[in-house]
Amino acid sequence: MKLGRNDPCPCGSDKRYKQCCGNWTTGTSIGSTLGDVPTHQPFQSALQHLHAGRLQEAGVICRQILSVDPSHLDALQLLGRIACQTGNFSEAIECLNDLIRRDPSNPDAHSNLGNALKDMNRLDEAAACYQKAVSLKPDLAEAYFNLGLVFRRLNKFDEALPCFHKTLSIEPDLAGAHYNLGVVLRAQGKQEEAVEHYRKAISLKPDFAEAHNNLGVILQGQKKLDEALACYQTAVSLKPDYADAHCNLAPAFLMLGDLRNGWEESEYFWFKENASVLETRFPQPWWQGESLQDKTILVWDAQGLGDKLRFASLIPDISRLAKHCVFECEPRLEKLFARSFPTVEVIPRNIPPHPRAASDDIAFQSRALRLARWLRPTVESFPKHDGYLKADPARIAHWRQRLANLGPGLKVGISWRSGTMTCERARVHTRIEQWEPIFRVPGVAFINLFYGECREELEQAEWQFGVHIHRWDDLDLKNDLDEIAALTMALDLTISTGTAVCDMPGALGKPVWHLHQRYYAWDDLGQDYMPWYPSMRLFYRDENEDWTRVIDTVANELRQISGTKS
Repeated sequence: MKLGRNDPCPCGSDKRYKQCCGNWTTGTSIGSTLGDVPTHQPFQSALQHLHAGRLQEAGVICRQILSVDPSHLDALQLLGRIACQTGNFSEAIECLNDLIRRDPSNPDAHSNLGNALKDMNRLDEAAACYQKAVSLKPDLAEAYFNLGLVFRRLNKFDEALPCFHKTLSIEPDLAGAHYNLGVVLRAQGKQEEAVEHYRKAISLKPDFAEAHNNLGVILQGQKKLDEALACYQTAVSLKPDYADAHCNLAPAFLMLGDLRNGWEESEYFWFKENASVLETRFPQPWWQGESLQDKTILVWDAQGLGDKLRFASLIPDISRLAKHCVFECEPRLEKLFARSFPTVEVIPRNIPPHPRAASDDIAFQSRALRLARWLRPTVESFPKHDGYLKADPARIAHWRQRLANLGPGLKVGISWRSGTMTCERARVHTRIEQWEPIFRVPGVAFINLFYGECREELEQAEWQFGVHIHRWDDLDLKNDLDEIAALTMALDLTISTGTAVCDMPGALGKPVWHLHQRYYAWDDLGQDYMPWYPSMRLFYRDENEDWTRVIDTVANELRQISGTKS
């Protein structure tokens, strides 16, 4: 009996076939429709179990059918589908490959095999299966949809786009396809089109938390902070443990001036993701703002390097409140932090933890970021400072001499991107070839501070723009942070996108120009300056523009000051 997608489902439910046993969901890897549904009772019973979510029982019946009739292709296909759903990908692949050998023109078998391979992260193989499926059945929307997901995961957005368009031409009211089309369009910089599809996904599926969240991200980039906040709050009301939405709530609250809620949200997702570590790492209770007059507190952090440098600004405050402060940091920061905070006991982070961290005299523990809830409740509570980190004076003198040997002119450190360039980060960083106007400024010696592998980029820029970008092979820009602090102090200026290279001069009190993605993170807290770093100047770019205007402005400003240094 051949069933259409709108026929009653034979499993006995009151739903249509496409909504029941022939259903496929958005963004998941369950199988596609079963073609000829047999009428005998055992297979119908398997379908009933499948419909009720009793996958194990359905699988047992399929195996019983196949033990009696190995040529029962529908049972073989259903067993492959069940194995895929339950994470038994090896069995799924075995079943589906067997099915394809027996019935090579079965598009659903190729599509379901693609599902199993996709879930095993064998993306190129999965793509080939989906492409075979749609060549056999050009209206197989599920295969187009999953092919789009594969291309999206491979960051092949130009290839993903037509897949989702084709899906919607077949199934125009598929919320998941609209959502994923929005993701791809945003990655391509087509913000307004992405908004349209996110809104359509929400209209079709009002409880689509991910669509609400992603819509909020775009609205936040458009400076519509109140609307963005409402989107994130809707997302977490629909999905209370949705870490991404909580993470996005943090900068939205912070940029609206609600720092207390912002700090609370900023730690939510971290604690959730690392709960098992936190339960066993240190024995002390969390500090909740109590008096520390006669108490010792342990402060620690586990974030990126830029955050470590930034939230270290809270250490002088907490050390004044407490009788004593023990500060655990990663080993490459130990020397710099120990010099900078002489009244604080700095210990290195080890696995297992340093014995000092478990001492009986320590009353409380806190992450450095968590301190901000009590020590930085408002923008006005950020202190003016000329640098809370202190580099080694002897090494500063050493680097000043090395820089002087380069000749006259400004000595400017540069970093144009992050060391980890995900699709998301690519939108907030630059490419070195975009820096041509800056490199053309005369009277400036440029020093590379980027800490990743970049030799080819530097050599290309030097050849293309006729500039020499200085670097030293005896300096480890990733790990020798005490030496980098000394070099940064010896420079006249640092110009960087939002990485730790930008935080270091700010923490040292040295001039730094930040090529800044406005409304992207909590850096500026909604201000036109950086409350964390008085010595930092922000050069804003809105999300819907490229870096041309900002880089031209930086080049003009650099040209004006370059003549003052002989």
